[in-house]
Amino acid sequence: MLEELITILKKHFQKEGAAFDATNLRKEWAKATKATDLPNLLIHDLRRSATRNLMNAGAQERVAMSISVHKTRSVFDRYNIVSTDQIHEAMKAREEEARQNKAKCMASQA
Repeated sequence: MLEELITILKKHFQKEGAAFDATNLRKEWAKATKATDLPNLLIHDLRRSATRNLMNAGAQERVAMSISVHKTRSVFDRYNIVSTDQIHEAMKAREEEARQNKAKCMASQA
């Protein structure tokens, strides 16, 4: 279904300028989501997913903000949702780094 949505939206893609504007975005989005049986899908759901995907792929925050057109850090942070798994992975990495540093320190004292 998502592929259908993408196909419908790509019909409106232009090489220059905005693909949508304030006069047709809501109408075209409503038609596309209805045609793909995704009537509750919000544009901001996709923006949030895109922001998370950029960050998970290793993009620098300023680059991700530029692509997602977030002008302020506070709004970007609302879209850049951190998962529990990401927190656990970061803590494991920090614990491993501390363990390695301790081992190096002990080896240099021996």
